Amino acid sequence: MSASHGLAWAAVGFVGLSTLAFGAGSDLPDGSVVITGAEILAGITITGDTSDNTDFADSGVSPLSDCGVSTAPDEWYRLQLTEPLAFDVDGCGTLYDSKIFLRDAASEVIRCNDDGCGVTGGPSRLQNVVLAPGDYDLAIDGFGSESGAYEVVLREFVPLSCFLDPPCGGEPEGEPCDDVNDDTTNGGCNSTPNVFGTISIGGPAICGVTWANEGTRDTDWYAFSVAVPQLVVIHVRGEPDVVSFLLTMSAGGACPVLGVPHWSPAFSGACDTNQVSDTGFYLDPGDYVLFVAPGTETGGGVFDGFPCPDGATSNNAYEILISSGQNGSCCLENGQCLQGIDGVSLEFCSFAGGVYHGGVLCDVANCSGACCIESTCSDLEFDECLAAGGAYQGESTS
Repeated sequence: MSASHGLAWAAVGFVGLSTLAFGAGSDLPDGSVVITGAEILAGITITGDTSDNTDFADSGVSPLSDCGVSTAPDEWYRLQLTEPLAFDVDGCGTLYDSKIFLRDAASEVIRCNDDGCGVTGGPSRLQNVVLAPGDYDLAIDGFGSESGAYEVVLREFVPLSCFLDPPCGGEPEGEPCDDVNDDTTNGGCNSTPNVFGTISIGGPAICGVTWANEGTRDTDWYAFSVAVPQLVVIHVRGEPDVVSFLLTMSAGGACPVLGVPHWSPAFSGACDTNQVSDTGFYLDPGDYVLFVAPGTETGGGVFDGFPCPDGATSNNAYEILISSGQNGSCCLENGQCLQGIDGVSLEFCSFAGGVYHGGVLCDVANCSGACCIESTCSDLEFDECLAAGGAYQGESTS
């Protein structure tokens, strides 16, 4: 098992629809506001504002490192379950830096989350909460002294049901899905001792498995080296929500890795069978790390909702691949030629709205086009056209 605290980037959460609505909770965990298991199964939204409440001390009760101690006011609901239940507590519609936790009948905290919606300093959620029959207290709390309006949805947990199609055709990661034991295969900087898997540019895909459960997640770290400056493209697809970042390895392979991700994340949404790639940066010679974990489209961490499966509905599989992008130049409509350090990709040029010249840089492409000088039209480069007092019409125009 590899810890969840190694990397987490911002993301935005969304709250789904529910069929029932509920008013504000109690200022104390006194059981005066009750939600039944039947109501959770039907889907219920609870709303309120903790600003005018008091803080019922939660000092020292958090079992998870991401919850901590707060002095914020809180609001309470009593959950009364008559049969076992697996459900989600989704607070991603909350408007302040919240945290959410559950206590059992002995007042012990059994689940807790802070920033579970992927936004650092944002709302929280619990996913795949599995409880036996009994009474439990749900607290809508705040980080530090934060308080405000909240909207929280309680609904039945529905496991993911999909498989990679086509199946991953690369090499196995070599690690089974295990949300109990330490990761001794590729847990990277989240394992003790640090251990990295390997991947190569242009080599076979890696077929891995991952998980996110009860406030933590599997993080897989793959090391690779770059011998010459080049563009690389990351492709990722997965059965759960999977995100990947490229990081710079510290000197000598020591942790932590250096700096922020080299580019925005490559992301594959749950059950998305299409490869999603993200280019954007050229790599100088050196040592790098490809980080893969359950996450959101904008890079936030996912820490619940994908426990290790039984194989009946999902394998929690992902496929990751690094390929070398083709270098070239890009001629924009205004005649400007883009080539970056040693060329740009077709994807980048298309995004910029330019005309791509694969395999050649600006000193060859030149980006010449139609130049209107009074009543005549000539084929000139952008700078030459302006120097002649003409109006540049763009490449391959007349």
